[in-house]
Amino acid sequence: MSQPKKIVLVGGGSGGHLTPLVAVASAIKENDTNIVTCHIGQRGEDLQEVTKNSAIDESFAIHAGKFRRYHGESTLKRLLDVKTLFLNCRDVTRFVRGTFESYFLLRKMQPSSIFLKGGFVSVPVGYAARVLKIPYVTHDSDAIPGLANRMTASHATFNLTALPVSGYPYDKNKAIQVGIPLQKGFSRVSIDDKNKAKQLLDIPLDAPVLFVVGGGLGAQVINDAIIASSSELLTQFPELIIIHLSGKSLYKKTVSGYEAALLKEQIDRIRIIDFSTTLSTLSASADVVVTRAGATNIAEFALQAKPSIVIPAPHLTGGQQLHNAAILAKSQAAIVLHENNLKMLGATIIDLLNDTQKQTRLSDSFYKLAVANADKEIASMLIDLKSR
Repeated sequence: MSQPKKIVLVGGGSGGHLTPLVAVASAIKENDTNIVTCHIGQRGEDLQEVTKNSAIDESFAIHAGKFRRYHGESTLKRLLDVKTLFLNCRDVTRFVRGTFESYFLLRKMQPSSIFLKGGFVSVPVGYAARVLKIPYVTHDSDAIPGLANRMTASHATFNLTALPVSGYPYDKNKAIQVGIPLQKGFSRVSIDDKNKAKQLLDIPLDAPVLFVVGGGLGAQVINDAIIASSSELLTQFPELIIIHLSGKSLYKKTVSGYEAALLKEQIDRIRIIDFSTTLSTLSASADVVVTRAGATNIAEFALQAKPSIVIPAPHLTGGQQLHNAAILAKSQAAIVLHENNLKMLGATIIDLLNDTQKQTRLSDSFYKLAVANADKEIASMLIDLKSR
């Protein structure tokens, strides 16, 4: 009796690399329930629960290094950063170990194809797949490719991108724009959809809602800025509900911050959540969203056509979020506010909540950037993928 077909989905380092894997796994199962979907992630990560989904049959973890470098940091500063140099040298051994682990794991599993979503865990798996001649594809969510994908792209069967391929340094004969695979629940939000989400969250239908999310790990600077603005926001809008997705590690500090900044009756209008698997419901209820410029969150809120204030993380490797935010600003699809100007966050939110016409303009422009059904397209590709 022949073994069932296996497809391996690889990603780690952030929720933006993991949640798309669940979407692709679900689409694979919708296509053929007999296919075994396997996830390979990085040892020691705190985001593996994202992949504890019925669509993923098996999950494994390997060692993986990380090459640390920071956007805007000078060459001299990098050379003098002894701690970072030490960590990079240490992680070379982790990368080598992970490559051997990947080789033996893949040889045992014998998958028919591999999906490399990104994060440094993709590199040892990609190198092992190359040796074993297992076909794989890479996927870039950001406007510029990450180092992990640049290291594995040349031997991939296809290089999949979120944005038009002209902006990526890939062989145009095998680069394909597919968008970003998103989990179920993300589609353009109507008034009825918004009201249904509010009912599920026990929010009055006439209450305006501000949704704040700093990415899968949260963002301290955004949390602090929202807390500092919260009293004025709640005073300006007496019915306003703030839903704040803080990030697990920042949850207690966020709770304490609100308790110190607000009166008891104001605290009752704050919903603080550390982590959620129902992001689409939370954001569907919102009139305005405040978010980082991570590619997955941007794709999710674009598909929902949510008026958004986007705050890019300035120091991430390669300035990826800055590039993402620049595209939004150029398209007038969102309000982009940089970290050095966060003192204006409260006033920006107030202005947008008060201006429904501006909300509509942003909503329409944002939705024009959305690309749907990436999960189905990628799943179909992986099922039929053959070695080049």
